[in-house]
Amino acid sequence: MTAAEGSGRLPAVNLRSSSVRVVGLSLLIALAAAAATAAGIFEKLENLAYDAALRLGAKHPKDPAVVVAAIDESSLERVGRWPWPRSRTAELIEAISAGGPAAIGIDIGFFEPDRERPAGDRALAEAVARAGNVVLPVYLAARPSLGEMVAFLDPYPGLAEAAAGRGHVHTEPSLDGITRKIYLRQEIAGESRWAFGLAAAAEFLRRTGREGRITAGEGGVRVGEIDIPSPARPFSPPGPEAGLIVQEYPLYIRFAGPGGTFLRLSAWEILQPGFPRKIFRDKIVLVGATAPGLGDLAMTPLSTERDPMPGVEIQANIVNTILSGQFVTRPPFAAAAALILILSLLSGRIFHRRSGRWGLLWLPVLLIAAAGLYLLLLLRFRIWLEVWPLLAVIAANYLAVSGSQLAFLFRSLDSEIGTLSRRERISSSPPAGEGSEESERFFSFLASLLGIDRALLLLGEGKGKTLTPVEAWGAADRSAPGTVNFPAEGFSGRPRQLGGPEAAEFFPGREIDPGSWLLLPLEAGEGKTGGLALGRGDGRPFSPEEEEIGRLAAFHLGQALRKAGEARRSGDGGKLPVDFFRQAGLERKIRILRFLSRSLADERSLLSAMLSAIADGVVVSDLLGSPLLLNRPARELLAELDERPERLRIIPFLSRLLNLPEGELAARARKIITAGETFAGEAEVGDRAYLVSLSAFRRGGGPAGGLMAVFTEITPLKKLDRLRAETMAMLSHEIARPISGIIGFCNLSDQGLVRPEEIGEYLELIRNAAAGLKELLADYLAVARLEAGAETIGREDLDPAGLIGETFRILAGRAAEKKIDLEEAIPSPAPELRGDVKLLGQVLENLVANAISYSPAGSTVTVALSRSGKRTVLRVTDRGPGVPEEEREKIFEKFYRGKQTRDIPGTGLGLAVSAEIVRRHGGEIIVSPREDGGTVFTVSLPVGEENPTS
Repeated sequence: MTAAEGSGRLPAVNLRSSSVRVVGLSLLIALAAAAATAAGIFEKLENLAYDAALRLGAKHPKDPAVVVAAIDESSLERVGRWPWPRSRTAELIEAISAGGPAAIGIDIGFFEPDRERPAGDRALAEAVARAGNVVLPVYLAARPSLGEMVAFLDPYPGLAEAAAGRGHVHTEPSLDGITRKIYLRQEIAGESRWAFGLAAAAEFLRRTGREGRITAGEGGVRVGEIDIPSPARPFSPPGPEAGLIVQEYPLYIRFAGPGGTFLRLSAWEILQPGFPRKIFRDKIVLVGATAPGLGDLAMTPLSTERDPMPGVEIQANIVNTILSGQFVTRPPFAAAAALILILSLLSGRIFHRRSGRWGLLWLPVLLIAAAGLYLLLLLRFRIWLEVWPLLAVIAANYLAVSGSQLAFLFRSLDSEIGTLSRRERISSSPPAGEGSEESERFFSFLASLLGIDRALLLLGEGKGKTLTPVEAWGAADRSAPGTVNFPAEGFSGRPRQLGGPEAAEFFPGREIDPGSWLLLPLEAGEGKTGGLALGRGDGRPFSPEEEEIGRLAAFHLGQALRKAGEARRSGDGGKLPVDFFRQAGLERKIRILRFLSRSLADERSLLSAMLSAIADGVVVSDLLGSPLLLNRPARELLAELDERPERLRIIPFLSRLLNLPEGELAARARKIITAGETFAGEAEVGDRAYLVSLSAFRRGGGPAGGLMAVFTEITPLKKLDRLRAETMAMLSHEIARPISGIIGFCNLSDQGLVRPEEIGEYLELIRNAAAGLKELLADYLAVARLEAGAETIGREDLDPAGLIGETFRILAGRAAEKKIDLEEAIPSPAPELRGDVKLLGQVLENLVANAISYSPAGSTVTVALSRSGKRTVLRVTDRGPGVPEEEREKIFEKFYRGKQTRDIPGTGLGLAVSAEIVRRHGGEIIVSPREDGGTVFTVSLPVGEENPTS
């Protein structure tokens, strides 16, 4: 034995492939990578790498001359809903033009005349003409007059002539929906348009005293002194026909950052008389919509799904890219293919000469070098070289060279080792003797599935004519005299059913109860054959489905018995069923077997770890009734149910958990195993709800290996469903009642049943019902806006005394009706209070109004203010009935009304609105009882924070 073999390592073998074979493999890999590149197979991965490089690398600098005039939410709130009158847009253009910008780009489409307000059209055209530097957008749209083919959609006549330029605003998203490039020129039926950003940049250059003429050539586009390298046509379309878009000169947009990178000014601010319009001096101002749902939004490499970029900001990045003169280019395909070939040959030679562990060390070195070259060219020289083909050829060469070396090793291993390694994947515990836990579990499992009450395990020599019972279960008796008088080779056929008389012949010398038996063949290993006899005392025959279940169980039982026999022989020092010929080869094979054993154990541990990482509980059981795998959530669930995993019987367990009869679940399990069906049901464990899915698993397309139960917690979904039902019920009740009253009063009036002196009273009732509806909807919308983050939270220094005094003045009438005194307790000096005066006033008004509503007549409601550390604390105290402890966590939920508030009008939304406002301010609100009766609502707000909590 060599030193290497004695140390437990495999002997060193020269497995290097020939140089000619390595070169051939490298050439083949390079050809495949180049073909995949040309076919665009790596395109999605390349786009991801490009986006990651842009996010990791230095951001492209922004040009301070680019300004965005945004039609944002604040503009819609103050100026009015969209669309604005075109006269208002004209005012906006004139306000911007008054500041002396070099160019104005309007990313808003005006394609049809406003026939109802032609004066607005004239005002807009005159404003554009007076400015003299306005660039308007051109859209692409299907035209019914052209048979739904695409055509250019220009501004309406009069406006188009007044503009200094026009350009298409069509961007070209990639297959993954992310916008990375545009085409600088588009042509339809011989009519072409330059890109909007290019036209705006040209106008800017002209107005700032530079050359702004746009010219095109085979190598790219030139605007003034700026050369934009780009292929004339990245593909070869047919000739210009109606409706066919010809896209030329692609430009990769170098984004300066996510949305909001460029100076963004709100349109309503620009329209204000006192706005400093000199900020527009010599700037290029792009006007467009940024309000959600108003303008076009697109994903970019630097934006997120929650924050897509408005189209006007994409145009700003296009202008910024052109004005910077720094463009991303892609090398010709021939150059990329040549680099792929060189790298493939180089990596193949390195892995060929540095095999084994050195090759494994060279693999990450070459991969990192290729990635570094990609980043260097892209971020430093702005050359986008496709990196994934390079990584692919490196990895493929490593796998090819290593595979050719390993092929020699695997060919030297004999087929029995491979067979054993595959069979090792079937891991089950066979019955280990009559009365053992394994035997009880196995036969109980079959009893659950097949409804048997007796069973016999029969074994005999491979060439014998009889089989001897070695294990019995249930009503069967192994100790009775005689053997099974049945030729062993008879078990090589299909399962066989026996009735009472036949069973007597099958078991000579035994007294067999009337019934039916199912005889199943199995291969027990160790040169033995065997069978499994399953019986029913009630005489019911076995269905074909039950025969198939029994056959599968016998198959897995035979596999388990064979494995156990091989393990015993190995442990007893017997010869393994492999001829190794030489001592060194024998030791080598033994080391491989040990390696396979450890690998199988590692694989099982890995699978167990992966299952434990799954949030759902997973229980896998084989067809011998043994639990194979349980992940951590499943073990926790079993522990909660006081079930021991090692004694788990899956069908009775699931029957109890799902509250199903065991027979019904067994019938479903048979369908699952034989027909591949699935089953799902819901179960409750404590206060949690689970969706239980039951299915069969198979190994490599073979027979069913067992059952797998997956426990998915659906408690949050159940809670959401209950909340939805409660909300709908509350809304239906609260809305239906006043509406019914209004309709009823109107019907009475229509029928002439209302006396003149009663009209005022009915009108007051209708007014109160409508006011209640308005209050309900206002509160509900307020909660929705706050929860959605649509409400802007102001941060300013507030006057606590003034805030409390204003609240008291608003509620003075309501307090006077119940003879309730309103008191304030504010120390001097008053604690600092910062926040949104409107929203915090709403919180205080809600709390004080509730205190008045629930306090007895003649009592006092107190509002106190104090300082606690870095927080200002506001307390509203009443003398009402108080809030029960079980309701204190629920009263801040929408529509919740306590038991003691049923007779007091309200929507159940006031406290929900208040709690959300306080949360958005970064504070908290709690309710607690007074010692002498009543309730204290405590609001704690941070002091000195710049932004509220979102």
